[in-house]
Amino acid sequence: MIDEDDLARLTRDGTLPIPASWQRTATGERMPDVLAAIRSSRVTR
Repeated sequence: MIDEDDLARLTRDGTLPIPASWQRTATGERMPDVLAAIRSSRVTR
């Protein structure tokens, strides 16, 4: 069985680390945190 507290902890922590090659765009800028933007937009609804 899955404990509800375990599920809550997984959704609260958010994201996993990404490979270094994915942390920058092709032009050198920092990659935007798309998941944070989606979560932020959902909170306001």
